[in-house]
Amino acid sequence: MNKYLQLIRIHHWIKNLFVFIGVFFAGLVFTPPHLLNALLVFISFCLATSAVYIINDIKDREYDKLHKKKKTRPLASGAITIKTAKNTLAIFLILLSGSLFFIKPLAIAFVLAYVILNVIYTFVLKKIVIIDVFSIALSFILRVLAGTIGIGILASSWLLVTIISLSLFLGFGKRFNEKKFVEGHRKVLQDYTEGFITHLILITSTLSIAFYSLYIIETNPDVIHILTIPLVMYGFFRYIYITHILKGGGDPTEELLTDKPLLLTVILWAILLFIGTNL
Repeated sequence: MNKYLQLIRIHHWIKNLFVFIGVFFAGLVFTPPHLLNALLVFISFCLATSAVYIINDIKDREYDKLHKKKKTRPLASGAITIKTAKNTLAIFLILLSGSLFFIKPLAIAFVLAYVILNVIYTFVLKKIVIIDVFSIALSFILRVLAGTIGIGILASSWLLVTIISLSLFLGFGKRFNEKKFVEGHRKVLQDYTEGFITHLILITSTLSIAFYSLYIIETNPDVIHILTIPLVMYGFFRYIYITHILKGGGDPTEELLTDKPLLLTVILWAILLFIGTNL
């Protein structure tokens, strides 16, 4: 069972929590219709995410065999055959198709756009410098839009540019890890240098903090919300420390779940935001 969980990347489903951001920031967590709609969209994105990862692993299995960490993936290691992976992919695509009947038309459009974008990313966009990271950022934006516009909630412009900057920051952090600490890295990294990526990390982290601060000041300038700003600043500083000093950042989801200071910061941020929004 563990090898199948690795194949579908179940721990990466945490990224789909971005679907709930609109509900969370709008203070609609206790509004059943909005929460239910967001939950249904979340389920669709989880199925779509797993399907996309299976496609990626089938396509990249030969490259993964040469990668220090990715060689342990089920397809690269031979724990799961190509035929079994394709059968699993078919099951997830069927489940995804079924789940789309339960969500709103606009949300369906965002889910399908996510799948199409990531298939194109797997075969083309991941090979193009800078565009590769922008593609990752767009995937997060599609999640947020599906959970806001897709279920009838107005999406804040400040929130969207904050998510874009955050996604780019995490993407460039991953590229820094691959460039500096991983042997046998992908061809697109030949177009990056460590210094160039570091500049991009600093730019996107600065923009993220600035946009988030403006969003809070513009929409919820109370003391509790303002207190979330230094937590956000620390979170970014901690992540830069992880990527540049601790040689991490290769998997943002893994870093969040395993780095205790970072995880605690996110939990405190969420608690303060929840209290401030629902008072």
